[in-house]
Amino acid sequence: RHINDRLDEENIAAAPLADDAEFLRRGYLDVIGRIPSVGEAREFLEDTSPDKRRRLVERLLEDSGYVTHFATYWRTVMLPETDTDFNTRFQIPGFEAWLREKLTENKPYDELVYELLTAPIEGQQLSPTAFYSSKEIKPENLAASTSRMFLGVRLECAQCHNHPFDRWEQREFWEFAAFFAGLERNN
Repeated sequence: RHINDRLDEENIAAAPLADDAEFLRRGYLDVIGRIPSVGEAREFLEDTSPDKRRRLVERLLEDSGYVTHFATYWRTVMLPETDTDFNTRFQIPGFEAWLREKLTENKPYDELVYELLTAPIEGQQLSPTAFYSSKEIKPENLAASTSRMFLGVRLECAQCHNHPFDRWEQREFWEFAAFFAGLERNN
């Protein structure tokens, strides 16, 4: 409703609904990270029931590919450093296993983030510890990453000076970073 109200306000016509073939391909790619097989496509396209799209989404969410795809997706969002930092790459399996466990449990997003941000920083095999170590356990790195990922706000510019184009001040950045101050790895 809000989107349609805004489209009307801006005098923009909404895009038409996706046809079944487009919906099928998008559903597979978005939910399990691959395109459907020929057999899966034929079965869906030949189905004439009115609730076939809902049933497809439910089936894809029950597929093991969903957990694998989203664990990989969230790992790349939360640990972008692993693409360029060889020292953090070895932590990928444990972090993705932790994510897969949480996704399999259908852990709500807010609880997953809470567990990530309040986890003990120790070398457990199956834990979100890689989030902290990939940021070198530095309060400024953790504050910048956390605000960007979970709040949708880029604060890192305010680390050195008041933000020139936004309302963030350097003092506010360091107040936020103070949340992560004093963290230490338990060995």
